[in-house]
Amino acid sequence: MGCGSSRSWDCYQMLNQHYKFYLAFENSLCRDYITEKVYNILELNVVPVVYGGADYKRFLPPNSYIDVLDFPDVKTLAAHLSYLDSNTSAFNEYFK
Repeated sequence: MGCGSSRSWDCYQMLNQHYKFYLAFENSLCRDYITEKVYNILELNVVPVVYGGADYKRFLPPNSYIDVLDFPDVKTLAAHLSYLDSNTSAFNEYFK
């Protein structure tokens, strides 16, 4: 399935059915800018993993996302994502 702009809702449904995480990495680190894709993902059962220049705590609900900058390195982030992938109750905490 292609994910062009005319099929964006289909893409979100595919994400919702097949994935647990969505990497929302900004292509520039601008203060207070968050891509609209993060807000769209919040409507799904997918946890956005964000990386950018914004203070996400100001814009997003608490415990609804994972900020890459909250981890000391990529290995620790990967371990956390792996833990959430294998622990349904911990994963579901992001949707309360």
